[in-house]
Amino acid sequence: MLLGQRQPNELPLLELFLAFTTAVFFFHSYVDWRQLQALKIRSPPKEVEGTDLADPTEFSKTRQYSIDKWFFNAYQSCYSLLETWAIFLVGALPYAWRLSGVLLHQAAALLGPIFWPNSAQAVTNMLTEGHTLAQCCQSAVFVLLLIYAQTLLSLPWNMYFTFVVEQRHGFNKQTPRLFLWDALQSVVLTGIFAPPLTMAITYILIWGGTWLPFYLCGFMLCMSLLFMTIYPTLIQPLFNKCEPLPEGSLRSKIEALASSLQFPLKKLFTIDGSKRSAHSNAYM
Repeated sequence: MLLGQRQPNELPLLELFLAFTTAVFFFHSYVDWRQLQALKIRSPPKEVEGTDLADPTEFSKTRQYSIDKWFFNAYQSCYSLLETWAIFLVGALPYAWRLSGVLLHQAAALLGPIFWPNSAQAVTNMLTEGHTLAQCCQSAVFVLLLIYAQTLLSLPWNMYFTFVVEQRHGFNKQTPRLFLWDALQSVVLTGIFAPPLTMAITYILIWGGTWLPFYLCGFMLCMSLLFMTIYPTLIQPLFNKCEPLPEGSLRSKIEALASSLQFPLKKLFTIDGSKRSAHSNAYM
């Protein structure tokens, strides 16, 4: 549904959504503007006396970095609002849904004889008639298209922030090659995990009935536990290098602490958690 196109006596949901989104943008802009006024104060406040920020040089560097981030976020927020309006005004979401159906039809025609030698037409009919499996597949392609489109649109912003804003203040440690390699790996992982998750959620939404909230919450809980398990062993090593923590006082103290808390500590690793940024971090 495009702006202004609705049935008589139908609530203007699209217009209300865009109005609410715009109102939230202006409210956040006002709050951010107040924050900018505080960042313009050139002398350290009394609250930071006795800390590293009390040093005029350190305070000036921190203040300038915060101001640069403020303007970057302000420009990005304006772009995000315009992007949201454009998506709904031109009907990008309905177009993406139709495109996902076209792609599935083409895949059925192309791959049908390979995977379904005697039922290629049946697969096409299933997609046309709104079969549950077809809806799940189309939803998966639809979500994947949206994710990849948003990734592509946000890439220039991420590159500017990393190689201009962060670089200007000495925080960036990434090379263009590492940045693009991370982006490529993220795209591949999204293509692996997003479709089955979307299909499962769509199936629950179709057949959940009155128990839908419980089924959906249970599924999300199981997925959270699954990714908590596979992330450190399968996903994290793709982006960072993990090595066993060598024997020494640090390892002994950590093991003693875990033992005192009756924590089932099995393995200890060090990780290059600062290879992309010079920001301080407390990585666990």
